[in-house]
Amino acid sequence: MYSNLNILFLGFVSGYEAVGIFSIAHKIFEAIMKIIGLGNTVLFPHLSTIPKSHLKSIMQRILKYYLIVLIIIASMVFVSAKYIIFTLFGEYPQAVVLLKLLCIVLVFSPFGGLFTNYFILTNQHKLILRITFYTMVFNVCFMWLIYVYGAIGLGVLLILTQLFQAMLNYRYYAFV
Repeated sequence: MYSNLNILFLGFVSGYEAVGIFSIAHKIFEAIMKIIGLGNTVLFPHLSTIPKSHLKSIMQRILKYYLIVLIIIASMVFVSAKYIIFTLFGEYPQAVVLLKLLCIVLVFSPFGGLFTNYFILTNQHKLILRITFYTMVFNVCFMWLIYVYGAIGLGVLLILTQLFQAMLNYRYYAFV
């Protein structure tokens, strides 16, 4: 939702070339996120069969293993970013930098879906809305990064926004 607003703002302040370069890295990032997101989709039906009294302890183990897998995936993409961009799109050094930045987001962004599943299973629907709203406000407050730094600023904004959302998710998860 706010990601599209960010890209629109990038085009407005930096032009179509910046949007194109950002889109190269972002499309690869999105493809990887969709593959990772399948894990959340597969886990949800299994988590829904676990009694609520055991759900948190199961989630702790899932979070630990999920983090290890995400670090490995992000590291592999980071190391091969130049090769991926060059093979798929050609010589775009700034897109390589952006993809490497987005690797940071790969480590903690998928937890959003996992925590959302947990909050749904524990009937914390309003909490999901609150986290989404706070994240949107945070994102809008830091959109100046796009104005000042262009496509790289948008990459940094995505990192900060997803990190903020992950911190909120974990904070509320710890108290539910």
